[in-house]
Amino acid sequence: LTFLYSLSEVLPGVRSFAFSGELGEVTEYFEHYDIETAIEMSLNDFGKGSTDYGKAFHTFADRCLGALDSRSTVIVLGDSRNNYYSSGAQALQRISDKSRSVIWLNPEPRDRWQVGDALMQEYLPACDYAEVCNSLPDLQRVVSRVLKSTRR
Repeated sequence: LTFLYSLSEVLPGVRSFAFSGELGEVTEYFEHYDIETAIEMSLNDFGKGSTDYGKAFHTFADRCLGALDSRSTVIVLGDSRNNYYSSGAQALQRISDKSRSVIWLNPEPRDRWQVGDALMQEYLPACDYAEVCNSLPDLQRVVSRVLKSTRR
């Protein structure tokens, strides 16, 4: 969420969403509150329950697919652990088809992307870029890449 907050400060038109059991837009939180308050509000409103990526991707597609175009970059931050729910990979593919790119930042090492309830292998075909991101240097590298891609 800190990453999203920071992106919204340097890029125009950033919309931010958070989810666990339910997906919701938190853009207004980031626009109107300091970072600590915005993150706390996001977690209180959308950070409860078991992670369900499939439900989140379907909800996002239902609400936002019409707003995506060839200039849109969708960034997913998460470990892909779906608690054995349906993956929603087809919804992520629809999102990818409408966007310029889908970037997935996963905090887990690559060797954990296929273990247990992790579904990265199902999501990778819809991603233009998927990378381990669990440190400040990782985040700086990814932000640099995102900023360069928006200037093309």
